[in-house]
Amino acid sequence: MEKTNKGFCLLLLVFGVFSLLQFLSGFWIYLKKLDFDPRNTLVYYQGSKVYSSDEVSESSKVYQPRSFRGLLKTAVSHATAYAILCFTLAHFLRSLTGGSKMAEYLSHLLIFFGGLDILSTFIARYGPPWIAFGRFAVLVLFVLTGICSGILLFSLSISRMKGNHLRS
Repeated sequence: MEKTNKGFCLLLLVFGVFSLLQFLSGFWIYLKKLDFDPRNTLVYYQGSKVYSSDEVSESSKVYQPRSFRGLLKTAVSHATAYAILCFTLAHFLRSLTGGSKMAEYLSHLLIFFGGLDILSTFIARYGPPWIAFGRFAVLVLFVLTGICSGILLFSLSISRMKGNHLRS
């Protein structure tokens, strides 16, 4: 029988909570940039001129198209942060579940959607207008996968602290 290190489980629990907060706050900030309207994704990346003046209300913000340099600066910082977060979550989940298929599947989805999230900003800016709307969907999938990973890590940590081992 394997001995449970409660201190380590507490660290995993805290990491799970902070991961959840990271995904939720990042999503909230993005929604705030879009004025809580996913339809503004196109305007945010390609600028306000993608719509005629009749289609844009007077209360709407005026956006300049995102520059390649600005997108690249954001992509580099996000790639670093996503790599650390995704790898750490994946590692902890696989460790706590003994490499279960569910943890492996969730880890692959997390890494896939994280990479796609970074790539989708360039596609939303330089691709055809109809593709820009997929950017929001990709972000939602990444955030949902991250939330599921954080909740699973949180649950497994609690279970380990109580002495229940969920290895399969």
